Amino acid sequence: MNNHNPVMKCSIPAPHVKTLAKAINTLSKIGEELHVEFLADELVLRAVSAQKSAFGCFKFQADFFIEFRNDYVTRSRQFAHKDAHNRFRFHMKSLLPIFKPYNAAESQLEACEIEVDSGECQMHFSFVKKCRVVHKYTVCVMETTLLQTAYTRKDTKSHVIAPARLLHDIVNHFQSKVPEITLHFQEKWFTASNYTADVPGNNKPSTSPAICDRNI
Repeated sequence: MNNHNPVMKCSIPAPHVKTLAKAINTLSKIGEELHVEFLADELVLRAVSAQKSAFGCFKFQADFFIEFRNDYVTRSRQFAHKDAHNRFRFHMKSLLPIFKPYNAAESQLEACEIEVDSGECQMHFSFVKKCRVVHKYTVCVMETTLLQTAYTRKDTKSHVIAPARLLHDIVNHFQSKVPEITLHFQEKWFTASNYTADVPGNNKPSTSPAICDRNI
């Protein structure tokens, strides 16, 4: 590794590796590519669907890590947020097998180290286990592109904050074969509905609503 290039490196304690693995797995359900960005004191993971209709983002602050180091931001803090040197893009299929064993607790794992050199097109993953056993993986970085969505949060008229369990129950209310659901917002409540066309014996689309009150 070329020591003249700025290095981005972080070390994650064993209990938090499961959280990172689940975040990557969740984003894989949205898009086929993972966008990784190293900032001054946080790691950001993003994914967007091919149609740019869905977007997901996880931000891990410095206290999530044992060590968080970003030489590039340290040297050029003023322009780091605009520079492609901090951003990396990967195929999900390259990362999922690496983190799949850690979706559940792994008793032998002590830490996970992630390191990338700005002069390389590779990111290195090291899973440090007990008895000085280290599993190492290297993933090639795709050509970096600026991730953009067709909307911004400031433009949205409705904003919902709800327990994850509630949202999970809403989704499970519908059959898994339903391709999409529609959310309809009112001032104090919203409904989630699926519409199934061409129902035998019925000329109108059917609906199976889930109604959620603001006070739930």
